[in-house]
Amino acid sequence: MVSFEAVFSRMKAPALAQRDLLESYLAKYREATTRENIDTGPADGRIISRGTVSNIPAYPKKLPIVLIATLATLLLSTGLIATGELLRMTAPRATAAFASAPAPMRMPERIPVTETIAAEPEPDFSEAAIVPDAEVAAPLGEIEQLAEHLRNAGPAAHKVTILGTASGEGITLTALTLARLMARDTKVVVVDLAASSQMIPVVSVDPNAPGLAELMLGEASFAQVITKDRLSRLHLVCAGRPGFDRALLQSPRLTLAIDALLRVYDHVLLDAGAASDLPAELLTAQARAVVVPDVSMEQEARTLMCEQLTAVGFSEVTMLSKPFQASDAIDVGPRVVAA
Repeated sequence: MVSFEAVFSRMKAPALAQRDLLESYLAKYREATTRENIDTGPADGRIISRGTVSNIPAYPKKLPIVLIATLATLLLSTGLIATGELLRMTAPRATAAFASAPAPMRMPERIPVTETIAAEPEPDFSEAAIVPDAEVAAPLGEIEQLAEHLRNAGPAAHKVTILGTASGEGITLTALTLARLMARDTKVVVVDLAASSQMIPVVSVDPNAPGLAELMLGEASFAQVITKDRLSRLHLVCAGRPGFDRALLQSPRLTLAIDALLRVYDHVLLDAGAASDLPAELLTAQARAVVVPDVSMEQEARTLMCEQLTAVGFSEVTMLSKPFQASDAIDVGPRVVAA
């Protein structure tokens, strides 16, 4: 009986012969290929060392990133500071409140004008006239007492409308004298709404400066319409150049202009003259009234006028005894004198 090993050996012999034949053919093929390209040799690869994962991160680079962020922040901050300074120099604070015009609105009612105009009795400013350090001084004049009273009132006298039945020059001179007295230690501006006298342009450092009319037309800016008094620290705003249209003073934008001045100055004095064609809301809104009567005005008419002005919206009405005259010049300090 033939064993399994004998059968396996007989089957293995042809396979070995075939393998030897294949290896001989491959050897001949390599020799033939080598002869055709003598520069090509058999590959000889060897493993020198195995690669390992590095523990040092290649990215992000911390130092370059910190330097770039620092430089970018510095450049951005420099740009913001420079832009803010340029805007501050070219656009006054008051311009921000006047930049946009409001929608058309209904014109407010005018202050009623009657043939008999009255005022309240002359107010008592004795408390405001107390001299510091208990010094005995000469009695203060009516304008000085009123200026001291308005300064002590603070925000309650933020807006003061000066009007009356006296001549336009008398009202304007009274307003200038009162404002110069108040401007000794506060920021005060006089706004000419009457345009009945050339006194304000004459005392201004720039008599040809534009006024509210040019501001309403967009032909001038706030920085151009606000000028300084020649004799004091007072600031002035004219109604407009000669020949301007008074209808411009009824524009709703004028209220925005006055509100912008109220944001900048401690006291805003409106020289309204007779106030016959000016909007009542413009003059009375959060304002006190100082009335400059004609010297011939009867006491009953003065009382009636005070009652009418209180009825239209003034928070307080002060009646002077008479207009201020240039001959009543008073000493109000080294830089402030009567016009």
